[in-house]
Amino acid sequence: MSVNTPTPFRAHPAEPGASGIPFARVPPVNAFHVCGALFAIWAVVVSFLGITRESFPSTDGAARAVGLISVVLCLGAIGTAIYTSATAEHGSEEEHAALPGN
Repeated sequence: MSVNTPTPFRAHPAEPGASGIPFARVPPVNAFHVCGALFAIWAVVVSFLGITRESFPSTDGAARAVGLISVVLCLGAIGTAIYTSATAEHGSEEEHAALPGN
């Protein structure tokens, strides 16, 4: 190879995250990410239906179903946020001491 020929970057196999898979650097997803995203999507869908349809929800049963789904998704997002924060591994004292301002 000549000096001017670029070589493709390949991570060293001993390095963390060097699996060679392009999407291997995606951060881990926990339950809160899933529940929060579902709740946000549900809110957008219900808002869209409520704005575009004057009679949404059309029956008492449909109104109860929309309300129940909304409450379940809300409690799921709040509950998983609390659980995730309570069980998350926090940095060690050494990492905390290394932060600026400490």
